Amino acid sequence: MWNLVSPVTITSLILGMVFMAAAKAFEGPIKGGRHGSASRWFAFGLSVLAGLLLAVFLIPLMRKIGSLGGLGVVPAAIGTVLAVLMGWQAVYLIIAAIRDLMDKTPDEEARKAARWVPTFFPVGASAIATLVTHPRADGFGLGVNVLTAAIVSSITMIFTFKIFKAVDAGRQGRSGWKWFAAGVAFLAGFIHVALVSYVDGMLADVLPGPWMIAIRTSGGTLGLVLLICGLVDYFRDHIPDAYVRRAGVFGVPLMVLYFSLAVAAISENANSTIQLLSSGRF
Repeated sequence: MWNLVSPVTITSLILGMVFMAAAKAFEGPIKGGRHGSASRWFAFGLSVLAGLLLAVFLIPLMRKIGSLGGLGVVPAAIGTVLAVLMGWQAVYLIIAAIRDLMDKTPDEEARKAARWVPTFFPVGASAIATLVTHPRADGFGLGVNVLTAAIVSSITMIFTFKIFKAVDAGRQGRSGWKWFAAGVAFLAGFIHVALVSYVDGMLADVLPGPWMIAIRTSGGTLGLVLLICGLVDYFRDHIPDAYVRRAGVFGVPLMVLYFSLAVAAISENANSTIQLLSSGRF
């Protein structure tokens, strides 16, 4: 991981701010200049570049905050929740940007998305990755992580169904929007893996082995059934409809229980996925 203060991150921050200011400077020519279309695309490109450069600075920062230990787990949790909010806002901005670009000219909504999606989405994704790969296996840290994962999943559910509603309201390119919704569903499912893994780890610490085998087998099988239903739904008309969305949102995280089942059976040092990650012994 890059250091927070390094030539790469500092240069990225400075250049990102410079390109962001340059993109804003082009809004004057856009509104009344002779070359409005060219100015719009140039401002759009500058905004994307600025967003990517700012992400290079912010991702190491969020990773550092998200992996704090001791009393630092509280600011780590707050930082993770804020980063996930930014990430989902980026996904929501993509919808407005796509609709804005249907006339092949990047207007205000497209430029706004170009400015923030390249920054917010990688930061949110990095926060989720840190939440899963830097677990606290016991004590106060575990409680904070479970609460954080629950809040993150709640935010994810709210944005997921908000995006589904916005996508289903679109009249143009309905097939394309359904593919977009399917992608959002599977993204949400991968985010829910954090909560399922933490709850699974907590149950494994208090319930006997046979109970955990029953729970994991039942949950994993339900996830598998949802994924099979999603595949049947897709192959019926080659368009991802409601069952595909359910497979992504609920089937993917439940399938991780099969992995925990395998971990408990094979590993001598861990009885769950979270315990395996926290032990560092693979």
